Amino acid sequence: MRDHYSQCDFKKLPRPVSTRWWSYLPLYRVLIDDAAYHRGFLADFNKGKHLDLLITGEMLVTLKVLVATLSPLEELCTMLAGDKYVTASAVLPITYLLKKLQQVASRIHGENQE
Repeated sequence: MRDHYSQCDFKKLPRPVSTRWWSYLPLYRVLIDDAAYHRGFLADFNKGKHLDLLITGEMLVTLKVLVATLSPLEELCTMLAGDKYVTASAVLPITYLLKKLQQVASRIHGENQE
C-alpha cells in the first residue's frame, strides 16, 4: 500500500482562519477534488476499518453546491476587503445566489427524506 500512495502528489490541507468566514472553502475544494483518492485510501488503510469516515455522495453534492454558490461571495469579499462599504450592485446578486442555494439544499433534503 505504501508504494501506491508514495507515488501521489500530497497536498497540504488548507487551514481555516477564524476571521474569514469563507476560509473553509479551500478545504472543501480539496475534499471535492480528491474524493476518489480519499475513497481508495480509506478502503486500503487498515483493511477498510475507517470507511465510515468516507464522504457520502449526498455530502459531496452538498459541498459542490456550497462551493459553487459561495465562491462568488468569497471573490467579492476579497475584492472589497479594502473598501469602506459594499454597493448594492455587489450585494443583490449574492443575495439571489444565497436564495438559490437554500432552494437547492431544501430540494436535496426533501428528496432524501422520501
